[in-house]
Amino acid sequence: AKKAEIKAKIADIQTQFTITATAGEGGKIAPEDTTTVYKGTSKVFTITPDKGYHIESITVDGENVETIATEYAF
Repeated sequence: AKKAEIKAKIADIQTQFTITATAGEGGKIAPEDTTTVYKGTSKVFTITPDKGYHIESITVDGENVETIATEYAF
C-alpha cells in the first residue's frame, strides 16, 4: 500500500504593529492609547464625538482617511 504524509509547520506571527489612538478634546476613541495588532488581523476603532461635536477628520500616520465614519478598521 502507498503511504501519504502531511506535515504542517505552525509558527508564531512575528510581525506586529503598535497603534496609538487618541481623539483629543470633544470626543473619544475606543480602544484608546496603545494597542498591538498582528499581521493578518485587524482592529476596529470606534470614534464617538461628544454632544455638540462632530468628526472633522481621521488621520492615519499623518495622512487623512478619505471616509469619515464612527468606526475605522485598521
